[in-house]
Amino acid sequence: MPREMFKNTISKFIYAKTKTICDELWDFRAKLINEENLPTSFFPRYDMEYIGNYGRKLEQWLNDDSRNDGAFVSFSADEKKFLLDVYDKLTFGGFLSFNDYKENEDYAERALKWLTDYTVADEIFYKKLYENNKALFEKDVSPEVTCYLADLIEAKFHTLHKKVFALFEAKIKDLDEMELFQPTKEEELKLILKHYPLSKIDFCFLPELKDKYETKEPNLFNDEELKPSKQSVEIKSYDEIMEAKLRKRGKF
Repeated sequence: MPREMFKNTISKFIYAKTKTICDELWDFRAKLINEENLPTSFFPRYDMEYIGNYGRKLEQWLNDDSRNDGAFVSFSADEKKFLLDVYDKLTFGGFLSFNDYKENEDYAERALKWLTDYTVADEIFYKKLYENNKALFEKDVSPEVTCYLADLIEAKFHTLHKKVFALFEAKIKDLDEMELFQPTKEEELKLILKHYPLSKIDFCFLPELKDKYETKEPNLFNDEELKPSKQSVEIKSYDEIMEAKLRKRGKF
């Protein structure tokens, strides 16, 4: 059965992370419907497609070990087992905030237990993690030495989690550059390219058109509100264009 890390808690992060782009895509679709005199059904819900693709790719990265760029490909089997045992007890919010807890003197010593179940006694919480992952540690430790055992587990997890989290941050940067559209018709593609660069198009449904359009430059300034005046500095990048739209609409 496929792994489903943070199944019930990751959606809140995905929604918050994609909200700005989803709002922009919602407005863009409404603009096309209004200006192009085409039926609503001609244009898919770009916002829903985007958030769905973003979530799917992030969850695949977390859960699919067959991928060359998966979250745990650089870890040993024992390290991965230990990490998964801990992550199974965490919410996605805990995953995001663990490093911050470690930097807070009120929680640093037992950050892991605070983020999982602080009501469970140390000797039970850390003992179970240790006994289930003995192969990861160089020497046997008596489960009766609770303080040492807790320190050992916290330190090991902190070291490994920092590596996972660095990979996670890199993955998020990659997803932030993800294509925004998956057009299914050439007419739809042409309309999108009046406003967005080719780099924001996924040709998965129109592979036969990719070569045709790769040599074309989209008209990024078709939108009247974004055409630069003679006095203004030329807007060059997609991010600058999106920022200009948001500023124009009072969202920045």
